[in-house]
Amino acid sequence: MTDLENVAKRLVWWKPPTEALEYPVHFLAQVMTYGTIEDLAVVKRHYPESAFRDVLAKPPAGIFDPRSWNFWHIRFGIEPIPELPKRRSLDDQLENDPRFLRRVEEARRQAREGLGVRLEDIEE
Repeated sequence: MTDLENVAKRLVWWKPPTEALEYPVHFLAQVMTYGTIEDLAVVKRHYPESAFRDVLAKPPAGIFDPRSWNFWHIRFGIEPIPELPKRRSLDDQLENDPRFLRRVEEARRQAREGLGVRLEDIEE
């Protein structure tokens, strides 16, 4: 196992190391949040500084904690520090999904035109 795979095994323990390394943005976010100085030294031999900056530009939600988020922005001189990315609930995702909104509008149109089926008319 390579040194990078050993880091992946420790920090992304729920996936095989090779699979964890297939998603560099997620892997680097894990390193930036939970990695040790030793982990970082290994990872920096395999990824350029720009890869770490890319993670901050398009971060995966739910990985960074406030301390790590602020540290890396300060480390790279990125100001102002944006809000920490948060995981969105399924309701949040649907509420703004244009496909869902189109389907809701289509269902409403069908109901107005009498093309739908009322729940009360469905036999159990």
